[in-house]
Amino acid sequence: MVHQDELENILTPNFLTIAPEVIGNTYLVMGTMDMRLLRRWLKGEGSTLNDILDNTADFKKRYDLQADPGGWRFDPQR
Repeated sequence: MVHQDELENILTPNFLTIAPEVIGNTYLVMGTMDMRLLRRWLKGEGSTLNDILDNTADFKKRYDLQADPGGWRFDPQR
């Protein structure tokens, strides 16, 4: 799992060189892939879009996570 800000910090520098026009646009994360294949693709080394899609593991379900910091809380009912 990754927070949107963390993902964009990875994507933005890479897309500055290969497709700067996509930065700031809405996007959809379709799944996960092997980081070695992604790095090679971002460097322009060999992989086609079809190779990327063939090596992407689709997400089965979407989750919206919310953090609960836990710890002690004042209970005004007591």
